[in-house]
Amino acid sequence: MKVILNTDETGVSSGFSASYTFMDGANSYGDCGTNITGEENGVITTPNYPNGYLAHRQVCTWYITVRPRYKVLLYFETFLVEGEPSSRGCSGAVVRVWLDLSQQPVELCGSELNNETIQLISTTNLLKIT
Repeated sequence: MKVILNTDETGVSSGFSASYTFMDGANSYGDCGTNITGEENGVITTPNYPNGYLAHRQVCTWYITVRPRYKVLLYFETFLVEGEPSSRGCSGAVVRVWLDLSQQPVELCGSELNNETIQLISTTNLLKIT
């Protein structure tokens, strides 16, 4: 678990209280996904691929971790997710990729990726995809 508390100089309060529960591996990544560690390569697909993904909300989370001082290269061989980033945005479905867990994710949707998004490289040895 990672908690980031952003504060400023105005108004000091008492903070927060949180609780946590350990979950079995089947539930800790949402509807699907997994923790991938120490692999040199692999393939990630949406549920039901190559057929269309299900119409109801699904959240899949993958964490890919490689050796220290290495980075993760994510290359999309096929990408077809509803939405049009240049006009409508990614309101129906979205793929989010955290190249750095302390930064905002890259959000992807639509039927075509450009040279900047067809392959993404993490800034550390950890990459998160939802």
